[in-house]
Amino acid sequence: MPTRNWGLLRGRPKTTSIFRSEVMSLIQLYIPSDVARFTVSQLGEMGLVQFRDLNGDVSAFQRSFVNDVRRFDEIERKLRYLHKQIELNDVDVYEFMDEEFVGSSRGPRDIDDMEERINAHESRVLKLTAAYKNLQLNQLELIENKYVLEEVSSLFTEISGRQGAVGGQSGRGHASGSGRGQDAAPLLTRADTSSRRSIGSLDAARAGDLEADIGVGGMGRDINVGFIAGVISRDRIATLERVLWRSLRGNMFLNYVDIEDPINDPNMEEPVYKSAFIVFAHGASLRDRATKIAESLGATLYQVDNSAERRQEDLIDTMSRLDDMQHILENNSVARINELTSVSEQINTWYTVVRKEKAIYHTLNLFNYDANRNCLIAEGWSATNDIPAIQSALHLATEDAGSNVPTVLQELRTTKEPPTFIRTNKFTDGFQNIVDAYGVPKAGE
Repeated sequence: MPTRNWGLLRGRPKTTSIFRSEVMSLIQLYIPSDVARFTVSQLGEMGLVQFRDLNGDVSAFQRSFVNDVRRFDEIERKLRYLHKQIELNDVDVYEFMDEEFVGSSRGPRDIDDMEERINAHESRVLKLTAAYKNLQLNQLELIENKYVLEEVSSLFTEISGRQGAVGGQSGRGHASGSGRGQDAAPLLTRADTSSRRSIGSLDAARAGDLEADIGVGGMGRDINVGFIAGVISRDRIATLERVLWRSLRGNMFLNYVDIEDPINDPNMEEPVYKSAFIVFAHGASLRDRATKIAESLGATLYQVDNSAERRQEDLIDTMSRLDDMQHILENNSVARINELTSVSEQINTWYTVVRKEKAIYHTLNLFNYDANRNCLIAEGWSATNDIPAIQSALHLATEDAGSNVPTVLQELRTTKEPPTFIRTNKFTDGFQNIVDAYGVPKAGE
């Protein structure tokens, strides 16, 4: 097949015709280093040149402007983070675009100011978000502690009431010569155990014996019975019962109650239903074993005082701290939303500018750097009719950079096959897309 001499196409008229590719020219640019960025920016806005990669044998990590590309990659990452926070906090994004800043040739100082503003916004949002998460964790701890204190106080109040009733019956029994006495009174009757969601699902006989051993009348006098209390996910409470019963061989008494309202855990995406529990065990070693088992199942344990007065004081203090924590969370949320609102007004502009700057430095990485002349050498294809417009853009770029050294453009003679460029308008664009769906024509067709 004979090779086509693409230089013969220059004899064709340079007028534009519909549905026929333009006559293309291979141009070479000698761009001074201090004008290179402005030049590529101007040519990019016009979209009239397709640059060739003159560094095909150089990896992407060894090119001249790789650090600039990484810089704007980092700025874009920060913008993605800010945009994600805007979506999470339901802040409206303004459809505002600063056309003057986006369309004009931006100097290095303008880019530095934009980067500084983005860094300041990201730093403030990071601090507010981290503080909000820590406050939520503290609030979660206070809420769980409140439920534990309420459950433990309720349990001991019921025990005290039962002990009073059992004590009265025991006194009447001694007067009549019958009854076992207060020390043998059970902690809770079997019916009470079932109603309070205790260990009724386990061996009832052994549970009754354990309750008798840790009766309030004898607890703290002749045996060492203590308890641990905490909060655990509701779907793990049954596992905790079985593991504790088997590990401690029945030498324990567990009581729990389901928390009706779901708890917002910052570490979980959705609210979690939990249960407050209390475990009585004989001896420090058994309590330590119960503590390790509970923590291994994801339970959070809290210190609860044995004194009823002290528990009441702790409950009042916890409720007060919860109110203060709620006010702090609201103030933090307002400050964070205000910060994100100010970001949402400019984020579309910043996104556009950052992507344009990345495209500029990606294009500059296609050029050869001539150290002797302190300039960049670029090659690219353009329509022959567009060369005067390109020269005007180069002149504007030199003025924007404030340089006295212009960019040199020369047209190269070549036998290389040029790319296909068919100029379209709003009317012909649809028809050209249909043609391209079947196949892109070669240059000159």
